[in-house]
Amino acid sequence: MVGVVNVTSAADIYVASDTAAPPDSVRDRLIRTADVWLQRHGVDQLSIEVVAAAARVSRATAFRKLGGRDQLVVAVALARSDRFKLECATEMACHVGAFAKLEAAFLYLVRELPNDPIVRELFALKPAGDFGPEADAIANATLGPAIEAGRAAGEVRDDVSIDEIVHWTVEQLYLAVVQTDRSPAAVIKRVRTYLTPALSAHRAHQFSGSIRSRIESLDFALDRAREALSALQEAARSPDTS
Repeated sequence: MVGVVNVTSAADIYVASDTAAPPDSVRDRLIRTADVWLQRHGVDQLSIEVVAAAARVSRATAFRKLGGRDQLVVAVALARSDRFKLECATEMACHVGAFAKLEAAFLYLVRELPNDPIVRELFALKPAGDFGPEADAIANATLGPAIEAGRAAGEVRDDVSIDEIVHWTVEQLYLAVVQTDRSPAAVIKRVRTYLTPALSAHRAHQFSGSIRSRIESLDFALDRAREALSALQEAARSPDTS
């Protein structure tokens, strides 16, 4: 039997249930219901009981699937991460070079993550920045390709595994997010002072990896400028057909 906890509030976020649904879909429905609840009511009122009532699932089932309020917060935060991952990838795609891409990722994530209440709650629950294997997989999918490409290009050190580099990079991101000063200047300084020298393939010359990324970015920008200039010149040579 579903516990009667804030039934009036829970009813207005009811997510259709399926009594024959497989176990994983029950967990997914609980997470979706919690996400809707959070959007409408905020983090302070969140509880397993109210989410179970809204999802038409027994409290016992909800606790079995999610483990408790803290685990529910983590699950919802991870479910929301797809949006951040896609938008972060878009930001990174505008840059050339591993360190330029990582800098863009830090600028985006440090700006956006603190604006989400459930992410703030997640950071409060995980003060060491260790968010578990699911978060590691998301971070690898987001940051891993840039780091791998940087290694292939000779920018990124090759004596540490990609997984370890990504995990350490996420720890640095966590530190950047929890700082009082999250301005772009502070983020860039953190990346160029700590992240780039630590990951550079040429650590004896600390900023060589960063410089290489900037040179590649400039080359890319110059190529785009040359293309635009050629197009303008071609348009100027073409007869006016208007």
